[in-house]
Amino acid sequence: MAIAGFCSQCGENAYLDANWSCPRGHGWNAVSGWYDTDTGQQVTPPWLQQTAAPVAPAAPVTEPVPEPAPAPDPAVTLRRLIRDRLESLNLAITEADGVYSASRGDEYECTVAVDGTNGRILLWERLRAGRDPGVRDAVRALAGSNWAVRIALRRSDVAG
Repeated sequence: MAIAGFCSQCGENAYLDANWSCPRGHGWNAVSGWYDTDTGQQVTPPWLQQTAAPVAPAAPVTEPVPEPAPAPDPAVTLRRLIRDRLESLNLAITEADGVYSASRGDEYECTVAVDGTNGRILLWERLRAGRDPGVRDAVRALAGSNWAVRIALRRSDVAG
C-alpha cells in the first residue's frame, strides 16, 4: 500500500517514504492529509493512532455527604473506660442502670456510678481481706481533671 499526503513545505501532494516523510527531506510533521493511493481512504500514522482521544470531563458525582457523627457522650465513654479498667483488674462485674458493681470473691467489692449531669463519679468500696486491687486510683486516673470523684460511705448512696 502506497501512502501519500500533502507536504506543506513543497505545497503539493507527494508519495511518502517508510518514515511517512516527504521524499524531498521534509519530515512527517510537514505532511498532513495522509491517504492510501490505491483506495483513496484516509490513513492515520501508527504513532498518532496510539494517542487516546480526548475524554470529555465526567459529570460531577453528586453523592450524598454523610452527616458528621455526633460527638460521643462523655459519660458513656467514661463508663466504658471504667468497665474496661475493672475487667483488667480481674474483677467480676455486673451492671444495673449504668451502675457497675464489681467484686473479687469475698475479699473485695465496689460500686461505681458516673453521673454525667453533675460531672462526677461516685465510688463505694469495701476491702475485707487481701490486696487492694486499685479501683480508687484507677477511677481517679480515668476521671482526670474533668470529673469529680466522690467516695460514698454507703453503697446505697451510689446505687440508689
